[in-house]
Amino acid sequence: FGGGYMVRHMAFRTTSDLIAFLRRKVPAHAYYSTAYYKDPSASRMSEKGWLGADLIFDLDSDHLPGAETMTFEEMLSAVKAEMGKLLDEFILGDLGIDEKDVRLAFSGGRGYHLHVAHPGVLGLSSSARKEIIDYITGRGINLDLLLHRIVIDARRSGRFTREKVTYRLPPLEHPGWGGRITRAVIAELDRIAALPRREALADLMAIEGIGRKSAEAVFDRLRGDWRDDLRQGIVDIFPTRFPLKTFVAAVVERGRLSAMGEADEPVTTDIKRLIRLPGTLHGKTGLRVVGLTIDRFREFDPLVDAIAFGDEEVEVVLTSDFSVSLGGENFDIPGGAATVPEYLAVFLLARRMATLPCNG
Repeated sequence: FGGGYMVRHMAFRTTSDLIAFLRRKVPAHAYYSTAYYKDPSASRMSEKGWLGADLIFDLDSDHLPGAETMTFEEMLSAVKAEMGKLLDEFILGDLGIDEKDVRLAFSGGRGYHLHVAHPGVLGLSSSARKEIIDYITGRGINLDLLLHRIVIDARRSGRFTREKVTYRLPPLEHPGWGGRITRAVIAELDRIAALPRREALADLMAIEGIGRKSAEAVFDRLRGDWRDDLRQGIVDIFPTRFPLKTFVAAVVERGRLSAMGEADEPVTTDIKRLIRLPGTLHGKTGLRVVGLTIDRFREFDPLVDAIAFGDEEVEVVLTSDFSVSLGGENFDIPGGAATVPEYLAVFLLARRMATLPCNG
């Protein structure tokens, strides 16, 4: 507290030394390096002797679509769901990382961190880590590898051959992005089918190459039974002249955020990253940075389980009206002087939403 800068290049030989330092200095924020060094206390990065680094994923709720309209509680709920998807679908699923090599943490603020500490990832370069991010975010998907063109009839006329083709998507249970894209297409069609006709047609015609007739034919088809075929990858539910590839590409782009793991690329690609130290406090919320096992993550409620202070009453002056759910209670407090539990007082003070009384 009292300084606006980071104090770096510090190393401690024992846990006791670290705890003694934190008690003496009482920093507003505490970070540690996700990299491993021969000499971490060296004052120059070139002298530290980099040995490797954990593979880190940082999900922050203010990066999520629609975050600007969410309450604090809604943001934390949404970002936890995204972290669960990243963990289950990509880390444990597609990438096949063992649970014992995965650690998680609540950041104490608006998100979660995920660490992979398997020996196989420690030496990865920044560019290799970017490849992982590209895979998780679905960047650069080659639809030609996933939307298979099949010739079902070919007739020769002089020098030309006229082909009749169809397409197949991977079946729903296909691993990796194959099945994920099929699920995204089904979800998008379900969304369109639920719209009023005028809105659905406008939505379809917003995609390049789709005219009114094609849009009407698709919408009418969506009123029937099509899901079983599409789950198997059969896309003959679309009209003959429908620009299927363009539609699938648009669906993938539209639904990429909902079908992907949201991750902060600069954090994952940084092989010398500093990240919040579990067990310390977040200086902008007063909540604990909590290290989590996978099982504990699934049951974790940050607005209850990350509280570090007690419920002794404290007088504060709120700068405006305020509502929040914290510590298992709902608070709806008008601006001005108020008496609140200590944990809420710290939260309000840290977020600059309240001050202490002049005589406090």
